[in-house]
Amino acid sequence: MTRRPPNPFQTPGESAPDKEREGSEERSTEAPTPAGPEDLPPAEPRREPHAPPPPPFRDATDAEPGREEDSGAAGGQGPAWPAGQGAPQRAEQPDLEAPHRPDRPGRLQRGTIPIFDTLREAASLINHNRRTVLMPLVVVTIPVAVIAALLPALMFVTVWRHEPVVTTGTLTTDATTMMIFFLVLITAVEALFTQVARAATIVAVAGVARGSPPSLTEALDPAFNRIGGILVLIAVIVMIVGVGLLTLIGLIVMPYLLLRLAIAFDAYMIEDGSPWSALGRSWSLMQGNMLRLLGLLGLAAICVLPFFVILSLLAGMGEGARSFQILWMAFWGVLQAIVILPIVAFFTACTTLYYLKARAIEDEARVA
Repeated sequence: MTRRPPNPFQTPGESAPDKEREGSEERSTEAPTPAGPEDLPPAEPRREPHAPPPPPFRDATDAEPGREEDSGAAGGQGPAWPAGQGAPQRAEQPDLEAPHRPDRPGRLQRGTIPIFDTLREAASLINHNRRTVLMPLVVVTIPVAVIAALLPALMFVTVWRHEPVVTTGTLTTDATTMMIFFLVLITAVEALFTQVARAATIVAVAGVARGSPPSLTEALDPAFNRIGGILVLIAVIVMIVGVGLLTLIGLIVMPYLLLRLAIAFDAYMIEDGSPWSALGRSWSLMQGNMLRLLGLLGLAAICVLPFFVILSLLAGMGEGARSFQILWMAFWGVLQAIVILPIVAFFTACTTLYYLKARAIEDEARVA
């Protein structure tokens, strides 16, 4: 290559551009080095106008059946990601199916409450917590039963000493209006206090089932403080039974109504609401569960059937002289209360546990 002679008009500081031009001319004469694939920028996929964006990255595990992933790596393995970093997560696709709508709160599916398990739990609960469960019934029903048995006996010895000895279950045409009124009143008062004792037992059973057994006072206080609401619930039940016994349609509808309202007392004592809200609560919880509760109460009745057999056999032993009839009537009233006491406790434990399970299932359905 011929070197040009120096320019006499060029100053010494202007020689650098010529050298740079000479260097560039020398570099231009060299053969260009071909660019490799790694030197090329990644090509973007060709997209048609108005075409949807490419799908998000899919991992090798998301490959469609029968289609191989073009990962560009040897051995059919997915692309190697930097150490400590996993593959990008696939974007969640919107669910085009109809959203799941849970059942309306209060509507339970049949078969959700096991009958035999509830029976076993009720028996076990009473067996392991006899004092907590039975004491409310003992301290209320036994004294009331003694008073209810002594008052008629006293009346037959003094005021009705010339009248035949009758009881509420054996009223005859010989009984006077005053006698009938007195005996029915005594029976009603005894039934009311029995229901109050049962309400206290509901509180005790619910506390034991929740793991916090209440004391005797803690169980009795809510029952006596809410005796007005208990009277309202008793009046509703009595009205349903009274109307049901008068007509043929009432006989058909009455069992249905009684089953729908069977756990109203439990709802009233546990949820601390009004009597009317307890009736509505029982109505909603029993929807779809009436037959299960009927089966539960039927099996419970079979379990306590021997107690009723004993009572029926003892009931016919009061025949004899008038003085013996009076004594037997008083003794029979107290004995009957003692025998029925564990029966009431068992039925109460069954219905209370049934109510707690039904409410738990409803709460789960509401949260889902």
